[in-house]
Amino acid sequence: MMSDGEGGTQPRVFRFPGQSGETGKRVSWRLSFAYEHVVPGIAAFLNAFNDGSSPFHCVLQSDLSNIQIMADTLHPQLKSLCKQLDELAKAVESGWTDDRPLMENWGWNFTALTRHSLARAARDIASEVRSVGAAIVSDSLLPILNEWIVTLRKIQAQQVQYFYNGHGHQAVPMYLDALGLLRFELRSVLGWQPIHDTNLLPPKLARRLRSYQAELDQIAPKKDELTRQLALITDAASAADALPTDMEALAHARKATEDIQSKSALMRENIAGHLATAEESAARVCALEKDAAKLVAQMR
Repeated sequence: MMSDGEGGTQPRVFRFPGQSGETGKRVSWRLSFAYEHVVPGIAAFLNAFNDGSSPFHCVLQSDLSNIQIMADTLHPQLKSLCKQLDELAKAVESGWTDDRPLMENWGWNFTALTRHSLARAARDIASEVRSVGAAIVSDSLLPILNEWIVTLRKIQAQQVQYFYNGHGHQAVPMYLDALGLLRFELRSVLGWQPIHDTNLLPPKLARRLRSYQAELDQIAPKKDELTRQLALITDAASAADALPTDMEALAHARKATEDIQSKSALMRENIAGHLATAEESAARVCALEKDAAKLVAQMR
């Protein structure tokens, strides 16, 4: 049941990032409905995506305020890496219940970060990979990804437990150093990329330029045909520009033709009258000729 009035249920926001090329376009809309109907609907919705056959990735925040459904365009190893980063972030965040910076609890030699900031260090990498990651990765990157998936599991299993028990001044820097190295080794996914040995570009822009280059390569063989069609278009444009002048000349010619036609009709009438007069004169001449012949015959 929906509620749009003031004081009603706060609207739930659904964002659907759609696919375009390798990236997607985001379509957002806002739905308001009674809270008691949200949980069953979301549970049923998530169950539809849990059979492994759906090409979508679904993320539900704990406060039920945001559901994100992402078109599954990531390489499988990148998806596994993101999943492991999310699990690591969850373990870091749930390892302690205090929201204070660690240094306030254990002393100056501990980090000034909170458990939430430490968890974000891993979660943000996963978010960036999901945002700009591609469906295809280089062969040289695959073993690095596999190694990092194993490494993150080891960090989660063997280091996170020491963040909050007095050894955090040693464990936390190793954790942050590892994530810094991971981000560095993901520079081909997250950072600037070379294109045609010219410049370094961000990955999204590099993929877009490659797409444009592919389209240009497809157009190149049709250059002659396109040139011919362009010439036809240019000729048609010139003809269209000259059309008003041509129409004016045609109007003058039509008027002149009509004048000539009128004069011709008048001349036909005059000729017909002269012809009738000539025929009458000829008839009279014939009659006179017959009378003359008769007179000559009588005189003999």
